Amino acid sequence: MRYLDWSPLGLTGDPIPGDPPVILTGGQAFEQAGQAMADLAARLRAVPNCRSQAASVAVLERRWEGLAQALALAGPVFQEAGRVLVGFAFVVDQLQQDTAWSLSRARQALEDATFADRRQERWLADARLAAEAPCERETCLAKARQAAQEAADARDVVRQRGQAVEQATAEWERAARRTMDQIDQAAQIKPLGGSGLALGLTFPPFGEYLTGPGAADFTVFGLLGQLIDRIVDHVKWDLPNRFNLINVPPDILDTDPFDPDHNEQNYVGDCWLISTLNGVMETDAGDQRLRDAIRWGEAEHGYWVTLYVAGQPKEFLVTQVIAEGAAVDGKPGVVSLYEAAVLQAGGFNNLESQMPWVGPAVVDDQATDFHIGTRFMRESGLGIGRLGGSLPGVIGEVLGLVGPMVSDDAIASGGSADGTIAIASTVTPEILGGPNKEVPATRYPSGVTKPVRIAASHAYEVVDIKDGLIGLRNPHGPGNQLDGGGVFYLTPEDFDAIFWEQTNARPG
Repeated sequence: MRYLDWSPLGLTGDPIPGDPPVILTGGQAFEQAGQAMADLAARLRAVPNCRSQAASVAVLERRWEGLAQALALAGPVFQEAGRVLVGFAFVVDQLQQDTAWSLSRARQALEDATFADRRQERWLADARLAAEAPCERETCLAKARQAAQEAADARDVVRQRGQAVEQATAEWERAARRTMDQIDQAAQIKPLGGSGLALGLTFPPFGEYLTGPGAADFTVFGLLGQLIDRIVDHVKWDLPNRFNLINVPPDILDTDPFDPDHNEQNYVGDCWLISTLNGVMETDAGDQRLRDAIRWGEAEHGYWVTLYVAGQPKEFLVTQVIAEGAAVDGKPGVVSLYEAAVLQAGGFNNLESQMPWVGPAVVDDQATDFHIGTRFMRESGLGIGRLGGSLPGVIGEVLGLVGPMVSDDAIASGGSADGTIAIASTVTPEILGGPNKEVPATRYPSGVTKPVRIAASHAYEVVDIKDGLIGLRNPHGPGNQLDGGGVFYLTPEDFDAIFWEQTNARPG
């Protein structure tokens, strides 16, 4: 795993970007694809000419020959591009190792310099105290000078390591430029563009990852161009600068307890997603549904996570997750993988700005949902009332609710503990009277009631109903400052006053 903090060398980020395993896998995929094209071209040309007089057969033969010619031209392009990328992967790997060692050495040298500075200060102080004893004073001053020299030597090591990293950065830039130039040259081996033939070539699953969601250019030049875009930074997410990415470990599916009591939302505003996943994890069937949607890719050194986009399953490759984002006991987990996949699917703004009813549709395309209006909704003048049926008028169009709005009596559905994904949304800070509100909450099995703070504009999992009280779980997770984590229970009256909507979704 690469270091995130390069400040000991005066840098704000990693000087050698890129993921060598991903670049290497891409290069190998292109080499293999190029060889496959050459082999297919040879096989097409080996088809005997039947010399039929039928016009339809003659047209087919001409198309075979045209395809064979195109494949014969494209094969060397892909093979050369792959060879160049494989070489670049090894260069990046070596430079990353060298710079990581330089950073480690610089960190140690800075610690040595700080320690030497403290010793110098101590010996100078001792020298001042020994003013009446010249011999003792001179000994202290000598030791102070020695400590000062040691501090200077340590800082010189930092300077040298900084120069080494600057040289490595320059070498990376030369290697990246050389790689792009060589691929550009490879693409001009034959004038493919002049034929006007767009080869519909992708290499699932890696080809899908190279092109990314929404990409439409699957021509030879399109694939090569998009791969070049991935060299500098293979994951182009629109993350704000305050966030960092870390590599995923290969054992998440083995170490994650699939227990909502261990999940933490942290610093990304995706309470809707974490609450959804907490709800899914309340049952063994839900745990298995999440396991079935995630698979480890050994070649890519990442996880393929299946989301449902507009009702259709789509896999996203997750090789890195947000360091400050969702976690399981402080480490990357299943919630981290889903967070990174949603980030790729829709960007950061969509990750932070979704409503709770989006969550079930993202993890299960067969989920059927309905929505519960609380007392706040009935008394706010929106005109929903206690009637069943669809949310009426403009409000329904604006909110985009899929299922019907029903009365608040439906709260007795039982929450997520009975297999229903249940999520409730609090009102805004303006309505709540501040960023959070203190209310009494009961804990089980003790039955003790103590105050907790409920956050405004926040999504909570509705876990279950006990003794007429509504059980909630804050996605901020264990130890959070609002409620301490775990399940706590509110009276229906407090729930009605703070929460404006609840989504219940029954998995398909």
